[in-house]
Amino acid sequence: TALDAAYCHAMEVLDTLELSADPSSSGRTLTRDMVIAAVKRAHQGRGRPEEITLEKLLGKQTHLHLHGLRLSHILPVAFQGFKALSTLYLYNNHLESVEGLPDLPSLTILNLNDNILHTTAGIGHLSSLRKLYLQGNCIQTMEGLSGLSELEELHISNQRLPDSGQPPESGPRLMFDASCMRHLAYSLRVLAAVGCGIQDEDLMPLAALQQLRKLELGSNAIEG
Repeated sequence: TALDAAYCHAMEVLDTLELSADPSSSGRTLTRDMVIAAVKRAHQGRGRPEEITLEKLLGKQTHLHLHGLRLSHILPVAFQGFKALSTLYLYNNHLESVEGLPDLPSLTILNLNDNILHTTAGIGHLSSLRKLYLQGNCIQTMEGLSGLSELEELHISNQRLPDSGQPPESGPRLMFDASCMRHLAYSLRVLAAVGCGIQDEDLMPLAALQQLRKLELGSNAIEG
């Protein structure tokens, strides 16, 4: 079939995509071909029955490793057909935004650690998320997560905030949007926000988190 032909073509030529980016390049766009190449790596050595089409293979994929690829943008079509995808690793890239992420109805774990995200836009529609990792980005306001009614863990430590030259008490720090925290009130159980310049007065929105069981706030500017 056409799908099988596409699969075979991908298996023959997409290995080179891992190595084709210019090492001096600051980033590249995540395309559907690159995602298919990652699926191929996951299935190497397992064989492939004749009746398994590319569409079925993608539809059954539960984990996807796309870390360390210098990705800066995501094309929405890149994840087309990933109906069962539950865990997505996009850490250690150059992503400035994830607004290209489509609705992934089965996605429960998303790792975006160590990118250059300045906003959480493009995440709030992933309604099945239970664990979200955003450590080591450049986010100054935790907002836009009102659609994550199932979120249980939020890891946002060590945001790389701009150096304003001001004293710590006046400099940039991670803030929590009150409305966002209210929407997470009945689901969030773990919040890690170590080393984000947070001050005592910034903690007020966290009072809404009624199910919170673990709170990590070390290396901040909290006195109380």
